[in-house]
This record gives sequence, structure tokens and C-alpha cells, in this order.
Amino acid sequence: MPDSVSLAALQAYMPGFCRACDLVIAPSEGMREAMRRFGVDVDIDVVPNGVDLQPFQQIEHPIDRSSFGFETSDVVLIFVGRLGAEKNLTFLVRSFAGTAQAYDHVKLLLIGKGLSETTWKTRLSGRNWRATCALQAWYPTTKCHATWPWVMHS
Repeated sequence: MPDSVSLAALQAYMPGFCRACDLVIAPSEGMREAMRRFGVDVDIDVVPNGVDLQPFQQIEHPIDRSSFGFETSDVVLIFVGRLGAEKNLTFLVRSFAGTAQAYDHVKLLLIGKGLSETTWKTRLSGRNWRATCALQAWYPTTKCHATWPWVMHS
């Protein structure tokens, strides 16, 4: 979908949707301002997500995206969390499949562990997924911090 169509759809959808909610929250002041730009005209409470961003801002040894099989030019979408049925990863992967068909160089990286880990390793190891998806076991906190910079700064 072209960006102009996506923007128009969000601007048409967001204000009405938010007016129908009892409470609208944003994880930061910047997101509140972005919602305002989309035409949201109701009160928006900022509730920080509780993630300390400091460890992500100065990374000494970032992990190179090539270690996951991605190219420098790839746009990498990342899910970090527990791999469980309630996370609805099926929806995420199906949505990603459509995105990958529409745009070149879009990749998906799932980082996590959980009851569904074996299932997802099997599903994503298939011939059709190997070129666009990677599943990485959960890193200890110090290594998990190192996974972000190559997505944010390359």
C-alpha cells in the first residue's frame, strides 16, 4: 500500500476509533504528538512502557545483521518476546507474508523462547520462509541489548 494511502487510512480511522475508547494511552510524549498529527482529538495519557532505554543507546559490540542472514539493505521487522500461542504469532507471520510479497528486502526476526519455539522453528525452516525469516533463541539481557543497534543504525 502506498504511504499516502496508509496515512490517509490512519487519519480516517484513528480519531473515530479513539473517541470510542474509554482511555487512550501513548508510551511517550512523542507518540502522543504523532497521534495528534493523525487527528486524535481526545485526551491521551502518557504511560511509559517501563523499558530503560539507556542500555540501547550506547552499544559497545553490536551484533551484525549478517549473523542472522540479513543484508545491509534489508528492512528488518523484529518481534522480541515469549513465543506462546497467546502472542498470536500466526497473525504476525501471515501479515508479514503479505508485506514481504509487496516490498523487496523486508525481513522478519523473531527473538524469544517459549512453548511454541519448536513449532516456529519447524514452520520457518521451510523453503518458502528461509530467505525472509529468522528465529533466534532468547539472548541474555546483555546480548539482547546488542541486537538492536544494527536495526536502528544501519
